[in-house]
Amino acid sequence: MNILGFIRSRPWWVWLLIAVFLFLLINEVTGAALTRKLWNQARDVIASKERAIAEDRARQVSDLNEQAKIRAAEVVRLQQREKLLKEKIDVLTKEKIKLQNDLDAIVANLPTDIDGLAKRFKERGYDVRIWRRGVFVLP
Repeated sequence: MNILGFIRSRPWWVWLLIAVFLFLLINEVTGAALTRKLWNQARDVIASKERAIAEDRARQVSDLNEQAKIRAAEVVRLQQREKLLKEKIDVLTKEKIKLQNDLDAIVANLPTDIDGLAKRFKERGYDVRIWRRGVFVLP
């Protein structure tokens, strides 16, 4: 009866305050545990996203390195092709100069006297007619 007497000796609002205090204490303890749990979940999500971003960046870097190697190989190939083409241009330029020199030598040996040229063709048996624009040789 001693406990019952103790309970009856206190006013009802004291017991109400004690109950509210106990509810707040329980709420605080469970809230702290829930907050810790949520914090850990958020930290895990952030860490997994950071790992995913780091992996994606590493993959992108490796892809870019591969592309750079491919581009470097292509540059080397194009430089070699350019070198071969320059050599070919040099050969063709030399051949052009040679042909031009040969043509100049042939043109230099051509007679400029149209009457003399006509006479030489007539001596060989061709029918030659001289017109105003040049010599026409008919067989």
